[in-house]
Amino acid sequence: MFADDPIAAGRFVLADPATGEPQFVYQPETHSLLVRHHTGRPTIRLVHPLARPLTDRDSFTLRVTFRVIDPQFSSEEDYFAQLSFGLMNAAGTGPNRTDHMPDAQDPSLHGAFDLFAVDYTLSNSFWGYYPGLAPTVTASLPDPYFPGGYYDAMSLYPGAESLLTEEALLPYTTLTAVVEYDGATRLAILRIYEGSTALPINLEGEGGPGGTDGDVTTIVTAVKTSSALRESYPFRVDRIGLFSWKDDWAAMDGTAKGLDAVYERIELTWTAYPDLTDDGRVDADDVEAFQTCQSGPAVPQEDPVCQNADLDADGDVDQDDFGLLQRQLGTERPS
Repeated sequence: MFADDPIAAGRFVLADPATGEPQFVYQPETHSLLVRHHTGRPTIRLVHPLARPLTDRDSFTLRVTFRVIDPQFSSEEDYFAQLSFGLMNAAGTGPNRTDHMPDAQDPSLHGAFDLFAVDYTLSNSFWGYYPGLAPTVTASLPDPYFPGGYYDAMSLYPGAESLLTEEALLPYTTLTAVVEYDGATRLAILRIYEGSTALPINLEGEGGPGGTDGDVTTIVTAVKTSSALRESYPFRVDRIGLFSWKDDWAAMDGTAKGLDAVYERIELTWTAYPDLTDDGRVDADDVEAFQTCQSGPAVPQEDPVCQNADLDADGDVDQDDFGLLQRQLGTERPS
């Protein structure tokens, strides 16, 4: 993916204003991207648009190959650092991951809703001592706002990440994070590979070794499907990217640190769920919606309303897409 500079070529763009020393640096000799994640600097995200938006009803797989650079601060008494990558929404994902509510008057304070990310955290501060790793999923912002604030929209609460009591991810080691999300079960399953070997990242999961599924090589996040607040916690993402989040608490108490990583590849594959009317099932209404959007082979479908009908993400809406819809006709998703 990084055969050339993705920023100079225009494939990836900054979603936030750049300040100070560049945090995304292309390394042509290794065809990789150095990212200086720093929890004390303003949030900055480097993103690429998806061919079509994905929702909690779609199934997809995210693969990211990276190396953590040895954190020199690990011998210090107080530090908090984090690297993050995944999927976000150009309109719904604000830069603030620690505030409860977005501020309509100040976009820089908007909460990071509509977010599907892998977070790796190193901490030796009032947060506690741990390396933490998990898929973190934050739902779309409802109207009115979640009564419980930003953190109620998260399917994984801060501090609930799997604690890597076995060891932190080894620095200078090429690793591949693979997250498989199933739109039917609403489970996000993370594995970390060194070569072809899945590493034991969950030796002391909730409920015992391996956590909920008993597999020590997986960390599982279950996306909320019901609560007293609302029937479901949907998300909608339309960008893939690398994120450096500012953490207000760490910035205030002086524990914020930088954590560098080198990224070699980031890719996404998916199987779209053809619920075009977004009512939780595929039925005659979806067939009618599809027919309205049908453009024909190699005829671009550019109507924003019809982007979810391009099920194979090839730019048109044709019989190939209808075949994908037919296979799911009569099915339902859990709400």
